[in-house]
Amino acid sequence: MKADLLLILKQIESIGGQTRPLVFENPAIPAEVDAIKKNLGYRITRTMKTIFATLVLSLVITHVSFAQLKVEDLKIDTTITGFHFAANFSGLLVYTPHGKADLDSINPSAFSFGILPNATFASAIKQLDNLINMSKQEGYKHSDVIRRDTLLNGDRAYYISLTETLSGTDYINYVFHAFYFKGDDAVIFVSGDLNNGIYRDRIRQTFFASTR
Repeated sequence: MKADLLLILKQIESIGGQTRPLVFENPAIPAEVDAIKKNLGYRITRTMKTIFATLVLSLVITHVSFAQLKVEDLKIDTTITGFHFAANFSGLLVYTPHGKADLDSINPSAFSFGILPNATFASAIKQLDNLINMSKQEGYKHSDVIRRDTLLNGDRAYYISLTETLSGTDYINYVFHAFYFKGDDAVIFVSGDLNNGIYRDRIRQTFFASTR
């Protein structure tokens, strides 16, 4: 698995992204990462797409312990979606419709929260763009792309909304990635609705509710 993840890091670097040394440490959960990698290999495929994006993001941001803000301090209202906690990838908390059981399923909808410490607005945007560019390299098509730079309760924020498809398949992912700042730390939100849009609005509401 480690060799496969190193290939992911090289792919990120090939599109101009910055990565950090690959280190497995608490609170990473290797068994849950293995469950993803068993289905994915190192290529981004249709299987568990949003959770895999979260895993990739967890490899390129500083461990949460370096942030002034703690992910445990975030207001994550799971009642909006009805989602359940599924995994903790190095400080990125993942939620899916059925929680941990979805780690063995095909393409569950999911959202995740994490902290990008000591960030700049540009560096936070770049992390989200890296995820999108990796998908494009693997043949995914993006449409209805919306980007917004805004303020949420006085905090600078940014989001990307798009529809992701794959030619020759019925795959459709309503992607919503976003962040807002608290001091020098960016709260990163990565999500995708792979259930025909039934969670799309509620996933977005979950992000906006966390800023209050």
